[in-house]
Amino acid sequence: MGTSTLIDIIGSMIIGGLMLLTLHSVTNNVAENSSQYHGDLISQQNLVSIIELIELDFSRIGYCEIPDSMLAPNDMIEYADSTSIRFWTDLGQSPTDFHGDGIKEKLIYELGPDVNGTPNPDDRLLYRYVEGTTKDASNLGITMFKISYFDNLGFQLPHPINAQLISSMIINIKVEDCYGYDTDNIEKSHTEKFPTVFWRQIRLANKNMSR
Repeated sequence: MGTSTLIDIIGSMIIGGLMLLTLHSVTNNVAENSSQYHGDLISQQNLVSIIELIELDFSRIGYCEIPDSMLAPNDMIEYADSTSIRFWTDLGQSPTDFHGDGIKEKLIYELGPDVNGTPNPDDRLLYRYVEGTTKDASNLGITMFKISYFDNLGFQLPHPINAQLISSMIINIKVEDCYGYDTDNIEKSHTEKFPTVFWRQIRLANKNMSR
């Protein structure tokens, strides 16, 4: 009777241990899936915010509320390379009023340095500012911001870019979760640690730049 009871106790301990291990594994999987979903959601929301602003700004290259003040297409973009662009526009007067004030401004986009304050080693700042004002940078998990430029015949322009020949462009943006999950795990790949989303604007063309 004593031996049978001891065996039952040992068997119960083994089964209980297996159940605890299973529960621990399930809990870890749920936590990881939840973290990855949360990271994906944040990255997608950040990407949408960036895209909406870029599409609005780039659609207004050369725009001016006063038509007679608009520049010729050759002069609308002052400088361009793969990670920055500088162009003339007339920005909206407020977040709810997209009409310009008739005064041309030089808007600058440029990819900045690495962000050292987050676990993601590829996290970069993206600057958007009017020339002569304080640089405004967004830390939204951007790890790639690349622009390719094309002339009016569809040929890609070589570097250094002749801004006067730009007729359309392709914009590639990659956004990753800044903080990630299980970042100390060396067995995880970079994309497993930091959920990633990618966007490409194919041949963004501006009617103001039509040649």
